[in-house]
Amino acid sequence: MNDKELSLVEQIYNKHNELAFSEILEFSVFSREPTFRHLQSLVKQGIIKKRQIGNLFLYSINYENPQTSAILSMIVNMQIKSMKINELIEDLSKKFINSPILFALVIPPNQIKKRKYATINIMIIYAGDKNNIFQMIQKIEKKFQYTSKFKISFSLYNIDEFLKHIKEDKHFLTGTVPFFNPERLFISLKYESQTFKIRV
Repeated sequence: MNDKELSLVEQIYNKHNELAFSEILEFSVFSREPTFRHLQSLVKQGIIKKRQIGNLFLYSINYENPQTSAILSMIVNMQIKSMKINELIEDLSKKFINSPILFALVIPPNQIKKRKYATINIMIIYAGDKNNIFQMIQKIEKKFQYTSKFKISFSLYNIDEFLKHIKEDKHFLTGTVPFFNPERLFISLKYESQTFKIRV
């Protein structure tokens, strides 16, 4: 896979939805012919999957390919680095280890400024008792209130509730970047892609 194909995978992944070729062209940094060529190469490699509805072809990330998980992990690591919040993310990830948290995503602001209390939104997906998670999150919020230049806001979702949201709202994951156990997120999306078709 070359850098241009990787860039296209990232752009499609960020949409978290099945897309027609015309929709991909709207955000692609390449012109029509190179976009089509890179897309067909990615389909051939099994990174992108294609399905047909009448005369319409829809493209999406192929979570069923084991190679896809490694590629997406590399993409999200690059996205985290570009946000310039590596230290914060690493610290949060350490606190989430050995907890009921399955995976976590960051919802970055459009532009992180160096002003005090820029807000970073964190989406937590967990299994088990919400009260235990809530108490843990309260402690983390209190600690970061005094030690970080960012204000952190948490949204908590039980795994079943989370999967229901991604079924019902095709934009639910748009703009999110997984940072804790991203492989678990990819496995969940793989399972869901086998049991339902993401809405167009």
